Amino acid sequence: QLRLLLVCSDELTRQMKGLTVNSEHERYDAVCHCRYVDEVVENAPWVVTPEFLEKHQVQLTSLALDTFPAPMCVHHFLLPTD
Repeated sequence: QLRLLLVCSDELTRQMKGLTVNSEHERYDAVCHCRYVDEVVENAPWVVTPEFLEKHQVQLTSLALDTFPAPMCVHHFLLPTD
């Protein structure tokens, strides 16, 4: 089971959330060394669509809600496997 971590670009993060402490390249570098991350998806979308999930063969998503201001809508998709 492959564990993906999605990292948004600086431009998108500033637009949606505000200023960042680290640059996107520093964030990519930091998370690629995490023991529970198998692959980092750079320049990820802010909203994950079913098409994105299918393209990357994602079966389950999760999000740490405490990092976002309320209200925040979180969707969990479970795609059928062959």
